[in-house]
Amino acid sequence: MRLETIIERTRALGLPLAKDEFRETKETPLPELPYLVYITPQDNVSKSDDGTVGVRAIQAAIELYTDKIADSSLEKDIEQKVLYDVGFNKFQETIQSEDMVQTAYEFTIYEKIRKRGQ
Repeated sequence: MRLETIIERTRALGLPLAKDEFRETKETPLPELPYLVYITPQDNVSKSDDGTVGVRAIQAAIELYTDKIADSSLEKDIEQKVLYDVGFNKFQETIQSEDMVQTAYEFTIYEKIRKRGQ
């Protein structure tokens, strides 16, 4: 599995998507709810004894932001169309100050990597 595959599946849902956060400017206001953000906070690499093959463990998250009440159909889409073959932990929190709900899916992707020239 590759992280790019998860991002492509997330894009296919048709909701606004940003890496880390949406940045509001005069030219680009924040999108209307619902929207998605993906985060890749950690990337750890383990190499084989000979250094030619390794495994990259990417700890990532997809965050769904919805208006006031969580949208279970969107959650279902993420779980069945994006993360259906990836183990994940799901967390949900109401953000009172923003009048929205955040549903976060944390997961780890393992990618095989080879030393260049191999």
